[in-house]
Amino acid sequence: MAIKRYDTMSKSGKVILVFLDALCAFYLLFHRAKKMLVQSSLPRKILLANRGHLGDIIIATGILPLIKKAYPAGEIGFLAGSWARPILEKHPLIDHVYYDDHWYVNRSKQPLYKKIAHYFSSRRAVLTALRQAHYDVAIDLYAYFPNAAILLFQSDIPRRIGYTRGGCGALLTDPQQWILKDQHVVDYHIALLSVIFPEIKHTENLKPILLRDQAIDLHRYLPDHFLQPGFIVLHPGCGNPIKEWPIAHWKVLIKKIMDHAIPVVLTGQGEHELQLTKQIQVESPLCINLCNRLIFPELVEVIAAARYFVGVDSMVGHVASAVDTAGVVIGNGTASKAHWKPLSEKIDYLIGSVPCVPCYHFQGCASMACVRDVSLDAVFQKITENLL
Repeated sequence: MAIKRYDTMSKSGKVILVFLDALCAFYLLFHRAKKMLVQSSLPRKILLANRGHLGDIIIATGILPLIKKAYPAGEIGFLAGSWARPILEKHPLIDHVYYDDHWYVNRSKQPLYKKIAHYFSSRRAVLTALRQAHYDVAIDLYAYFPNAAILLFQSDIPRRIGYTRGGCGALLTDPQQWILKDQHVVDYHIALLSVIFPEIKHTENLKPILLRDQAIDLHRYLPDHFLQPGFIVLHPGCGNPIKEWPIAHWKVLIKKIMDHAIPVVLTGQGEHELQLTKQIQVESPLCINLCNRLIFPELVEVIAAARYFVGVDSMVGHVASAVDTAGVVIGNGTASKAHWKPLSEKIDYLIGSVPCVPCYHFQGCASMACVRDVSLDAVFQKITENLL
């Protein structure tokens, strides 16, 4: 069903988007010609934009082979936050990368005023680079606020495709309505691609494409008795703490796993996740805590080497789908399960059975029963089904 443009927004969010949409519509009263400058020929240079977090970017890499297959001679650029640098830099299917750290989605520990100042101070260089690149078409993959519609419009890209849900839809040449369906986010991306390439469809075994570094030696972090029989990765943290499973559950889960002589490795990034993994590890000192010790390519190889992984709704599940590692994600009901499940039949996605799922309240609620009611037994059962 169709979602009204502002239905899932907070009151303040609705006010901001109504204002932005009205402002864009008023602007176009005097600049209609610029809006309608559309090229019908096959694009030579394509810019993909996604201002989301790491999981969003990893998912988006799954459409790159589809574009290359549809138009092998085309150049692909990618606009994202600088936090996506480890994923996009030197990616074999991306020709150019541009970094745009919008203050609203910037999760750094800087004060808000510094995030805003950084965004506007760096924006001019990004805008200049995009104008000089002369892209034929831009596809904004991020369906939420803040999308890149204003920046793409100012970049003089003649054709701009995206969803209107995140505001500023009047600045798009091909605005698309976001319709709620039981389909993956990558299928929403493919729907945008099909505006230009009608032959592009969802294919079986579609998964993210990550740059691999086979030269990484995991012996630097893990002893032979971890690597030889194989280990399980537990990744308990995520960028949004409301999605996290209770610490008490993680402590018991580690004990149950290690009672079966399976080594456990904890991973994570940042001060919050370091404290989280330390609390989980305190009663199981034999597990190895690699939180804050791995750069992204090393994390990818650790996940690839694991027999199994357990995590919450974070980018690590999408890394596992890219490297074909089995696992279980302890999900949540703030969005449809179909939208964010990792693209792998080997990965289960568990959500607590509560009547409010999905709620589309992205800030969550006080109880978050959709996460906290996922039972320890249900998670351990998935492990036993796959490993024991």
